[in-house]
Amino acid sequence: MEGYGPEKLHAELIRLLEKQVEARETAIFVGLTDVELSEYHKRRERIRELSARVRQTPGPPHSLPIFKLAPLPKRPGYQRND
Repeated sequence: MEGYGPEKLHAELIRLLEKQVEARETAIFVGLTDVELSEYHKRRERIRELSARVRQTPGPPHSLPIFKLAPLPKRPGYQRND
């Protein structure tokens, strides 16, 4: 991932975070399939990786906050079947 500058890191983080918000909204209102839940967890790990890279990037302090993602809420007795 050489040449992957801070701007691209920030852009990918923002894109992934927006997808996480969509997934959380879906989880709350409809529930997530196993595939959607797996994708959510993969994005969460990627967000952690990118956040660590942003913090390690040399140069001026970065304006991007460190994100801490909460786990998806559990809905007992409900499973979406798509």
